[in-house]
Amino acid sequence: MKKIYNLFILPFLAVSLLSGCEKFLGETPDKSGSSMIYHMDQLKEMTSNPELFMYNSYAISAANQGWCASYMQELSYLSDAVSYEPEYFVKAMKSSESKNYDFYSLKPSFFTQQSTMAFTWTAAYNRIYTFNTMLTYLDQVEQTTPEDYNRVKGEALFGRAYYQFMLLCQYCLWDDNAPGIGYRDNPNPGDIPERMTVKYTVDRIYADLDAAEEALVNAGRDSYELRDRFHPTAVTVKAFRARVALYRGDYAVALKNATDALGKYNVLTNLYDDPNQQPVAANGVKYLNAEGTAVEQTLGYNRCFPISRSNHVPMTEDKEVFLSNYTTALWMPLSKWYFDLFDKENDARWTCWYYNHFIMNSYSKGVVQTLMVNGVSTSKCVTKEDQKWIKDYEYMWHCYLRYYGRGTAFNLGMTTPEMYLIKAECEARAGKNAEAATTLKTLRRARFKDQTVADNVGSSVSLETVLDERAREMSYIWRVYDIKRRNGSDKANISLKRRILTIPSDLSTEAELILGPDDPRWALPFNTLEVKIMGWEQNPGWDEPNAQ
Repeated sequence: MKKIYNLFILPFLAVSLLSGCEKFLGETPDKSGSSMIYHMDQLKEMTSNPELFMYNSYAISAANQGWCASYMQELSYLSDAVSYEPEYFVKAMKSSESKNYDFYSLKPSFFTQQSTMAFTWTAAYNRIYTFNTMLTYLDQVEQTTPEDYNRVKGEALFGRAYYQFMLLCQYCLWDDNAPGIGYRDNPNPGDIPERMTVKYTVDRIYADLDAAEEALVNAGRDSYELRDRFHPTAVTVKAFRARVALYRGDYAVALKNATDALGKYNVLTNLYDDPNQQPVAANGVKYLNAEGTAVEQTLGYNRCFPISRSNHVPMTEDKEVFLSNYTTALWMPLSKWYFDLFDKENDARWTCWYYNHFIMNSYSKGVVQTLMVNGVSTSKCVTKEDQKWIKDYEYMWHCYLRYYGRGTAFNLGMTTPEMYLIKAECEARAGKNAEAATTLKTLRRARFKDQTVADNVGSSVSLETVLDERAREMSYIWRVYDIKRRNGSDKANISLKRRILTIPSDLSTEAELILGPDDPRWALPFNTLEVKIMGWEQNPGWDEPNAQ
C-alpha cells in the first residue's frame, strides 16, 4: 500500500538533524553527491537529543508552548479515577478546566481533531521516523567503532519499539486478533504500512527489543547509568519488555524481565522522609477567615524534579527511573473510588502527589476563586450555604499534581516501582502469593510513613491487593491501560459509568455515559484526516451518541 504520508513529521527530523549535526555544518567534507547524513558521529548526535524521549520540550508551535507536554492527555479522562460530577462542573469548575469536559464526556469531534492528534499520534510518529532514519543510514555512513555502531542500532531499535507500543495501547484493544498499529520500519514517506493485528504488532515489538538488547550488550551498554538516563541500555530494554509482556499477558516473560531489571537497578525513594519529595509552598487561593476577611491560602506543590528549560537536561534527585519520558500530569478531580483507595494518614503518595486544589481549609470557611458559575466565569465566595454539596463531593476537590519544576509532569518511562509491581502481579498470577507479598512490601516500605502499616498486607497477598497497589502508584493513564488489558485478558468486566451533562452548565441535561467492557471506544479514534491519508478504517463506535 503506497500513499503520501503526513508531511508533519518532517520538521522534527530537520530539527533533529540540525541540532544533532551542528558541528558538521561548518565543514566542507569531500563527499561529492553525499547525503545529508554521512558519518556515524552524526547518528550518535541524533541519539543524544533528549527530546527523543522527553515531551516537555516538544511544541507544535510557539502558540502551543503551554501544551507542549500534553502527550497522551486523551487517555487521562477515560479513567475511573477521574470524576467531573455535574454539580462540580456547574457550581465550581475553574474556568481553565472547561475544555477538559469534552474529553471526559467522550465527545468524538474533540478526539478526532488535528490539534488533539498532534500531541500523541504525530509526536510519536515523528520519533519513529527519526529512529527509522538512523537505522536506514546505519550501514551507509562512514563508520567509527563497532561500539558506536551497536549503540546507535540498539537505541534506534528500542525507540522504534517503544513508541509503536504506546500507540498500540492508545488506539487498539488488547485482543490478539484485533486491529493493531501499522508497524513503520522505514522512513519512506510513501510507504504506508498496512494495519495488521495486535499480535503482529506485538511480535514486531518483541523482535525489535531482542535485536536492541543484543546490540546494546555488544556496545558495552549492559548496565544502568543514572546520569545517562535518556539513553536506553540493555537494562532499559528488559524493563520495557516486562511492560510489554504484562500487557500482552505473557506473565512468565514479564516476571523474568522485571526481576532481571531489578537485579541491575532497584533503587526506591522513601517519599516520607526525602526532602526532595516534599511539597513546597505556593500562594494562589484566598479564603474567608472567621472575621469575613479574604486572606491568602498557601497551596502545596510537589517539586522533586526540576528540569532545565534551556538544555532539557534533568537536574534530579529522583532515582527511580529506567527511562525519562515526560508528559503533563493534568489537573483532574478524583473519583470517590480512587479517593477512598488511599490511607491518607500513612500513605506518603497522598501527601506528595495529590493536593486539594480548591478547598484548603475547613468547610466552614468560604473560598474566593475564579469559578464557572452556571457556565459563566466569575469570582465567587463559597459560603456556609454551599457546605453540603462541597462536603458531599469532597473527593473531587483533590487532583493529581506531581510537580516537576517546569510544571506538572508525569514520567511515562519505566520506573523501579513499576518493576516491583509487575513482579508482584506476575508472582500472584502464578500462585506465588507469599513471594508477591514480599515484593509488595518492599515497595510499600518506601511509600508509607508507618512501617507497620506498610507491612499489613500479610504474608500472602491476592492479585486484587497487588492491583490496588498498582492503582495507587500508577494512576493517570496507566489506570486506563489496566482496565483495557484486564477486560481483554482477565475478562474482568470493568465498566466506566459516569454522570455527564449533554449541555454543559445545565443540570437538567444530565445523562449516563457507559463504557462497557466490550465497548469499542476503549480504542481511541484516529484523526479524521489521518485516517484518509493512511487508508485505514476508523476505530468503531465514535460516530455513536455519547450517552446511553
